[in-house]
Amino acid sequence: MTLYIVIRKIHLYAACIILGFMLMYFITGFIMTHPGLVSNSTRNTDTLLYNITLPAGITDAQIPDYLYGKFKIRGKPNAPRTNENGNLMIDYNRPGYKYQVTVYSNRNQVKVVETKGSIHEIVVGLHRMNGYGGGLIYHLYIILMDLTGIALIVFSLTGLYMALKFTKSVLIPLLIISIGLMYTLYVIYSLM
Repeated sequence: MTLYIVIRKIHLYAACIILGFMLMYFITGFIMTHPGLVSNSTRNTDTLLYNITLPAGITDAQIPDYLYGKFKIRGKPNAPRTNENGNLMIDYNRPGYKYQVTVYSNRNQVKVVETKGSIHEIVVGLHRMNGYGGGLIYHLYIILMDLTGIALIVFSLTGLYMALKFTKSVLIPLLIISIGLMYTLYVIYSLM
């Protein structure tokens, strides 16, 4: 098998990995830029109050994971914070859902407010997911996003290699890459 065939296969497999996520980003991005296509109203909010006995010696930093398992709260927990009344406040987020959890200062009652968002909020949440934490599905999604990022880099590098190695003129591939790089740098600079 020649180097050219190996590079082409790597390029093809990277493209296959990228395709699924590019379709998802196109569809969700289109919905984000055209919010009138889907419902944008919040569906409903449920508030539940639980009596609870926290394990002895549990720290504030450990409480989000404990509550996640105890009440089947799905989503990525934010760092706990204490409000002016001494209550511990924890927010859990996942696309389209938000859980606001209050552990009262007496540490024996928990209030869980679950807000189910609209389809538009689910789409926006998919675009804002980052970092690990939040359960198995969340981890798998983030791993697939990382894999897609790596595949994009491999796809670009193998395409560049083939363009430079197997075309008669390197001017056009270099010009296209230069324009893309300059545009990227301009956008980064303008957002600073």
